[in-house]
Order: sequence, then C-alpha cells, then structure tokens
Amino acid sequence: MKLKFSFWLLLIVAANLAFGQKKQPYTEVKAGVEYQLIGTYNLQKLNKILTTEMDAFMSASSVPASDFKGSFVKPKYVVKLYRVKYSSVVPEHNNMRTVATGLIAIPETGTDSMAVVSYQHGTVFNKTE
Repeated sequence: MKLKFSFWLLLIVAANLAFGQKKQPYTEVKAGVEYQLIGTYNLQKLNKILTTEMDAFMSASSVPASDFKGSFVKPKYVVKLYRVKYSSVVPEHNNMRTVATGLIAIPETGTDSMAVVSYQHGTVFNKTE
C-alpha cells in the first residue's frame, strides 16, 4: 500500500512541476544522459502538495480521496528535484530508439548518506497490457 502512496505523491509532484516554473538548462553527464535542476522544495511547499494540492488533484480522480487522507508522513527535509532523461530502446518494437525520463528527489539532510527509496512503473503500449 505504501508503494501506491509513493506513486501518488510522485505523480502530484511531477504534475506540479509541469506548470509555472522557469526551466533550467540540461547538463549532459555523458552521451544520451542529461539532468536538469527543477528546483528546491521547502517544507512549506511539500506540505502544501500533501494537503491543498492533493485535495485538488484527488477531486478529479476516480480513486476516493479518503483512501489517501492521513497516509503520508510529514516531510522532514527540504528536497532538491532533478529531471533526468536518457536514451533507451524498446525491445518489443525492434529496438526502436526512444528517450526515457524520470524524477530524482534528493533530501537536503546535512549528512553524507541516506537510504535510497526507488519507485518504477512498467511501460504499457496499449490498454490490453
């Protein structure tokens, strides 16, 4: 169930990032791999996402908002967000080239290390999969 909550939180953050922010340029790590600083979210912004913005997002969803109320842990750290993109292929389509994207959230804890939490979803090509 926690994975489901993480998915919704990432979806809300990603949707939130898509609107109203000046975009930074991408930085190339190596051929076909780039990252872009999206910004830094303070605790106030993170809590707003989990309250009023979550309510607005869930009001348009078929999933009852009551399933998620009170399910998130209050954020403890400011988070720096990065958009990543990299070249990949689609094996099921004769290794057709594509660009994959993702979101990396790095908490600013003041420590040198922290446990990694990772969430991925599978790729779906049509509604029957």
